[in-house]
Amino acid sequence: MCQPVIARVILFFLVSLSCASLLAQSGSDKGGASVGGYFNAVPPSLSPLGSLPSGYLARIEQNSPEEIVQALLRAESLFRDGAALQIAEPLVFVLHGPEVAIFFRENYGKYKSVVDLAARLSALEVIDVRVCRTRMGVLGREDGALVPFVTTVPFGPAEVERLIDNEKFVYF
Repeated sequence: MCQPVIARVILFFLVSLSCASLLAQSGSDKGGASVGGYFNAVPPSLSPLGSLPSGYLARIEQNSPEEIVQALLRAESLFRDGAALQIAEPLVFVLHGPEVAIFFRENYGKYKSVVDLAARLSALEVIDVRVCRTRMGVLGREDGALVPFVTTVPFGPAEVERLIDNEKFVYF
């Protein structure tokens, strides 16, 4: 049973070499692209990388700790499955509701498991947590109130809009 499979693989290899040789001859006769250039270049419309977004953005709508946990677990799952490695940028979390309090140093004891998961994913460059500075002002907090791996943006909704419209991020 193994011999027919090996024979097919060898036959496929030989046919591929023959086709490549014929294309190389016709390409060089007409001043066309070389075989290496032809076979290594994927047409833009068919390129799998051409259809990938520049990055992914967590969709946070209910502004609850449970929703943040679910999004973090999804990010962790994507990382474990290798899906998060398809892009260069970490998955971005832009928080601009009451859920920003999860990442205040003073609330670490209350949200330890969430913060630890986010810190681990941040350290692995799987996620990037950004908090709205305007919301922090409403809550009477300065940037220093946040755990170290969380950064701020001037206005969360504007950051979401910028990532979607200008940077071509999509929700995950």
